Amino acid sequence: MDVFVRKAKKHDLQAVLELYKQLHPEDLPSPPERELKRIWTRMISSPAVHCYVAEQEGKIVATGTLAVLPNLTRGGRPYGLIENVVTDKDFHRRGIGKKLLRYILQEAERLNCYKVMVLTDVYRHGTVEFYKTAGFKTGLKNGLVWLPHSVK
Repeated sequence: MDVFVRKAKKHDLQAVLELYKQLHPEDLPSPPERELKRIWTRMISSPAVHCYVAEQEGKIVATGTLAVLPNLTRGGRPYGLIENVVTDKDFHRRGIGKKLLRYILQEAERLNCYKVMVLTDVYRHGTVEFYKTAGFKTGLKNGLVWLPHSVK
């Protein structure tokens, strides 16, 4: 069964939200539908935010987002930040997440990013190894996270 990776479209919102429920089952409540649609429209139309989905047999089974941030160092080349990568639990261990991630990294290279970063939860079993198999390295930088009191 072939997997097709593409940029997300307006009609993909509900499928992406369903995947996010698997990524963060105990997340804060979603804003009202009107606000969700407004945020989604901003995301998929932004030149700096690239949301991708992986489809198998017409069903969206994985998603990930690449933010490309302008930069004044490294010859003015931007850098990328990958967030919210998730594959439907019923489609794990089929190479779909790796295919999606490879596609995102190719896009980052095409967009001239001099580096791409990803932060992942330290408690998710196998996640660090997943990113390592895609070429990410540990020990080069130290990721630190600040959360406002409302998120803790």
